[in-house]
Amino acid sequence: MAEIKSTLDIIMEKTKNLSMTEEERQKLLLKEGSGKIKGWVQKFMDDKMELDQLKTAFQRESKSIPELKSLMKMELRERLSVEQYEDNSKIFQLFSELLGVEIAPFAQTVNDFQNKITTEKEKRISTLKDNLQKMGIHGSSVLPNLFQDEQWFATEKALNNDFKQQLRKL
Repeated sequence: MAEIKSTLDIIMEKTKNLSMTEEERQKLLLKEGSGKIKGWVQKFMDDKMELDQLKTAFQRESKSIPELKSLMKMELRERLSVEQYEDNSKIFQLFSELLGVEIAPFAQTVNDFQNKITTEKEKRISTLKDNLQKMGIHGSSVLPNLFQDEQWFATEKALNNDFKQQLRKL
């Protein structure tokens, strides 16, 4: 009777003479490190991981992945938000206590963009109110819905892209 080979046996046979180049190994390590960072930060944000635990894991992995600090900085910059309802304090805590980065420039950038978004919202609401009034719709209870306005979506997207670009410069 013929021997039945498992899928794993077939794969092992076909790949037995293959090896990774140093560049491929580095890419794999960076991808793995990036995934770990995303997981750690999410757990920290969800209060499922303490700062001390994160620091320990970060220091342990930094020995094998030297780029881990820059990967962490990129992840934290991506998670910063200008939305008024979002709290950036945990992100700032990681910047400061884990990476030793001065948070004042980040906090100032977030604050500046929050003010800019508020100003742009007020302008757009005023324009929409004027447009409604021209159509005969007016009164104290008339409030335009920005979330249904295509132009506001475009403006908000441009502002958020500008914000992310400013963060990359820091």
